[in-house]
Amino acid sequence: LEEFGYKVITAANGMEALELIKKEKIHPELLITDLIMPTMSVKELAKQIKEIFPSIKIIYASGYTENLIVKNGVLEEGIHFIHKPYQISHFIKLVRQVLNASE
Repeated sequence: LEEFGYKVITAANGMEALELIKKEKIHPELLITDLIMPTMSVKELAKQIKEIFPSIKIIYASGYTENLIVKNGVLEEGIHFIHKPYQISHFIKLVRQVLNASE
């Protein structure tokens, strides 16, 4: 993403991401997160980050198929999702689409 002009801040897990945002006074426009991560569920991370930044956009990534994830209630339909592994061109296109989408 940095090669395409985006500023990237990485975190090992949801708790670290929230701590970085608060400590560094970061105002992210986009959160990209895996559906499976340690220390915090993705739903809890999304809830907490939306409380701080209601207009933040989120892209979820997983090796599981979108249909399986929606079917099992992990994600709601209409959520921005990318299936791993993905091509960088597809990923960059999705990032641009999500950032350019109106609320």
